[in-house]
Amino acid sequence: MPRGIDTATYDPAAVDSRRISALCTAWKVPDDARIVLAPGRVAPWNGQLVLPGVAKKLVEAGMSNVVFVLAGESRSHKKYAQSLLDQAKTLDVQKMFRLIGHCRDMPAAFAAADVVAVPATESPMLGRVVAQAQAMGRPVVTTDVGVLPEHLVTPPEMPEDVRTGWVVKPADAEAFAGALEAALSLDGTAYRAMCARARQFAEYMFSPQSVAAATRAVYTSLLARDT
Repeated sequence: MPRGIDTATYDPAAVDSRRISALCTAWKVPDDARIVLAPGRVAPWNGQLVLPGVAKKLVEAGMSNVVFVLAGESRSHKKYAQSLLDQAKTLDVQKMFRLIGHCRDMPAAFAAADVVAVPATESPMLGRVVAQAQAMGRPVVTTDVGVLPEHLVTPPEMPEDVRTGWVVKPADAEAFAGALEAALSLDGTAYRAMCARARQFAEYMFSPQSVAAATRAVYTSLLARDT
């Protein structure tokens, strides 16, 4: 059973457009830019160091109008955060990155994003950001680490037409860039359909009501077995 999330707070219908605009202004994102949001503390286990290489490959593929917004505390691991910025500068993609620190309005941050990136290299305790992103109707690109793949709908376990994101190997810049390119290349109809599926899946899988029902079912089956 996954951990539940507040699907009422993390709901596109609950986020005013002014909240989204305020964040984009604070992040200094150009009007024509596509936003890839990477939520979570900037730390080695969250794998953000792969993102400069990902950004470089997107540029080489003709996608230079992408901004990577890293929304998470970055002071605890200053050397790691600095190495990420240094790598971005070395690859000449530093203008594509925003390290914004802790974000107080994560529902609006997800709503502002076109795609959410979770490049973890170690298994997270909960993987909740993947659930929150989908609850906000956003496709997710994440890694094959711990519970993360279980929080998405992806082939080959499920048909292509019900996909809600992509799962790639950890620390693989080429694979991650390919998945992001696929997400950012969706036409409007396909993108909206994926966003709707992501929201539907999150409500089915992660809402408090769904998690409570799943928990009751486990206890009921155990009690029935013992009688």
